[in-house]
Amino acid sequence: MTDYIKVEFEYLLKTSNKILYTFLSTPDGLQEWFADKVNFTGGEFEFEWDDESAKAKLISKKNNECIKFEFTDEERKGNTLEFKINTDPLTKDLALQISDYCLKDEEKSNKQLWDFLVNNLKTKLGA
Repeated sequence: MTDYIKVEFEYLLKTSNKILYTFLSTPDGLQEWFADKVNFTGGEFEFEWDDESAKAKLISKKNNECIKFEFTDEERKGNTLEFKINTDPLTKDLALQISDYCLKDEEKSNKQLWDFLVNNLKTKLGA
């Protein structure tokens, strides 16, 4: 079995919890910034990129706050992807916290990928 490590990233966004949550939790929203194509059938999400795909089931969610997927395809089976929306109580700044898994020697490229994806998200949000 391949050894994956947990990585976490945080990004400040200028939007509302409700709008951001839609981009994190719906196939249409995820397809806007995360994957080239997103299908939801039989309780499972399928994410497609150029020549790669991954399947994941939704394992937990709290409206406008967090959503967590667990991958079911063989390569990443058991790994999770979690999006949390945090709002600073004083400043009302909104932060997206991402928890993902990657191979030990791919931390830098994983960070670059999330930077790119979140920049796509910011563009779609107009943030």
